[in-house]
Amino acid sequence: MKTRKWADWACALALLTACSPLLAAEFQAGVARVKITPPQPFWMSGYAARTHPSDGVYQDLWAKTLALRDSEGHRAVLVTTDLIGLPRSISDEVAERVRARYKLERHELVLSASHTHCGPAVRKNLAVLYDFDEEDRRRVDAYGAELVDRLVEVVGKALADLAPARLSVGHGSVGFAVNRREFTPEGVKIGVNPKGPVDHDVPVLRSPRRTPRFGPCSSATPATTRRWAETSTRSGATTPGSRRPSSSRPIPGRPPSS
Repeated sequence: MKTRKWADWACALALLTACSPLLAAEFQAGVARVKITPPQPFWMSGYAARTHPSDGVYQDLWAKTLALRDSEGHRAVLVTTDLIGLPRSISDEVAERVRARYKLERHELVLSASHTHCGPAVRKNLAVLYDFDEEDRRRVDAYGAELVDRLVEVVGKALADLAPARLSVGHGSVGFAVNRREFTPEGVKIGVNPKGPVDHDVPVLRSPRRTPRFGPCSSATPATTRRWAETSTRSGATTPGSRRPSSSRPIPGRPPSS
């Protein structure tokens, strides 16, 4: 837990120091979120060694959406999910329903996953890890169908929430990510390789509203807290992406955006 708290603080510092205003035309931004925690107990994805479904929830899972529109009417929507990944069967279905309902083309929609190792099994994503019986498969399929509905819903809510905003972009850096391909005389194993390629860059997009409400930050950190996740039996975000609840709160000592 100490490692996770340190990672959270490091990412928060990157968010606070990285951004500078965009020199561009007027923008609008809209945000929305929807809970995607599966019914419990539920098989978690990420580790083939697990022998039973989750036995609780330590942190709810969310899909969060940032919608943007520029002065010429061009739109872009970013959806982040607390999931191990999104299989093509889900992303294609979401994209088609979003196009039909909101006239948003596929190149205007980004669907991403935090790669949590304590999230649910999602349709056939990493299906090789499991040996489901008929009831397990039925529950996984039912969750996948509900997930599609909720992702389409949260895109619509963010688009409906569009309001004037002032965008900022920047890059920070956090050092907790490491290369795990360790070379040994017996071959490559999962370990620590301090000389291997690694990405400590944290791109940040901040979109405060021109109202007393503090706007959201969006960032990406290529790391996962693997050691803790592989022993967990409860659903949760696990990754440094779990810091996100704090990225949309007011900064202490700083007045609201205006």
